Amino acid sequence: MKSQLLNGILAVVSSVSEIPADEILSHTKRNDVVDARCLFVHFAIRKYGFKAATIAQFLDRKRLCSVNDCLRNHDLFLSQSVSYRLMCNEIDRKLSTIYPTT
Repeated sequence: MKSQLLNGILAVVSSVSEIPADEILSHTKRNDVVDARCLFVHFAIRKYGFKAATIAQFLDRKRLCSVNDCLRNHDLFLSQSVSYRLMCNEIDRKLSTIYPTT
């Protein structure tokens, strides 16, 4: 069930951001890929309650700090980028219809 939900979140983020899922999971540091990865981490942890360690493992990261960096970057990107905020809102809307939270 966990991996199905994580893959679903990844699919929605990939669709909205137009970044292939394998690139989001990669170690690429290109700005658009980092944005998509931060969106994935934000929704997985803050909306669906996954633990940072679970997300780090899913992303094949050896250190939790990379996941925590994504959370910090998400907050920064949200406050500074209109396009990032629009993607975030669209992902939230789509995820809410597919995987409603209680």
